[in-house]
Amino acid sequence: MGSPPSEPERRPDEGQVAVTLSRGFWMAKYEATQGDWKRAVGKLPGELTAQLPAGDDLPVGNVNFAEAEGFCAKLTEMARRSGELPADWEFRLPTEAQWEYACRAGTTTAYYNGNDIGDLDKIAWFGANSDHKPHPGGEKLPNAWGLYDMLGNIREFVRDLYGTAPQADAG
Repeated sequence: MGSPPSEPERRPDEGQVAVTLSRGFWMAKYEATQGDWKRAVGKLPGELTAQLPAGDDLPVGNVNFAEAEGFCAKLTEMARRSGELPADWEFRLPTEAQWEYACRAGTTTAYYNGNDIGDLDKIAWFGANSDHKPHPGGEKLPNAWGLYDMLGNIREFVRDLYGTAPQADAG
């Protein structure tokens, strides 16, 4: 997990660390949408704005960590009740290690489509190409495992707290 010192756009707190994922997990193909939220929870958690307009196909935003975890718990409850989810499975936020593993999809490059920041436009929405607002999922190219918007579009929560991990390199 993390980035080698030579990786483009690397931040000082992204040193590589060894991580072992002890069991498998599934990751959603798209970010949770406003429509997903309304079907599971009801009213959207935060105000809509010019930067976060209404749209059932747009990612849900203005969510705090507790609300995101509550959404996962509600999805788990609904899927178990309908028989679509085994009793010992759950919907939950991924750990940072799970998220990075799923994002990279087996690659070792800076981005899942290579090292060239000029190619980022093909896979991600960001300040220079997004008009500073989120877009519907699936409009950019997915990673090798078919996951969309793993970079850009809207910020995502992970299950564990952000902190400084022991660094495996000096950079």
